[in-house]
Amino acid sequence: MKQPFCTPAQALRRVLDAAAALPVPATERVPLDDACGRIAARDLCARMDQPPFDRSPLDGYALHSADTAGAGEETPVTLPVVMKLYAGDAPAAVLPAGCAARIMTGATPRPPGRRLRSDAGADRRRGGAGAHLRTASTQRQCGVPG
Repeated sequence: MKQPFCTPAQALRRVLDAAAALPVPATERVPLDDACGRIAARDLCARMDQPPFDRSPLDGYALHSADTAGAGEETPVTLPVVMKLYAGDAPAAVLPAGCAARIMTGATPRPPGRRLRSDAGADRRRGGAGAHLRTASTQRQCGVPG
């Protein structure tokens, strides 16, 4: 017995035709608190980048890779922790060479205006310098519908 199936292209055409035949709902303005479960009538754009700064996606430590050059299981390197950065925090000063900063998820590991550079001594197995940094506007970019 032959089944009454249609091709995927035919099924898609049937669905699209049925959707096109539906009435277009009227738009209305409602307070944001009442908008839950509704569909926006047009694209919404962010007024500022979200997040507005580069930040760490993980808890860990920020350090200069040159300070750990040559470090290994047999030759460990210990760095003093000279600052702690919590979510939303940015360092007030540049991290001194030979030191580390304890960094929590959501903190920015460098002072404003500083750029992250790729260090020659970075551990390539872990993605290299800056691999574990989420840059500003990775979720929502100002003026771009999302």
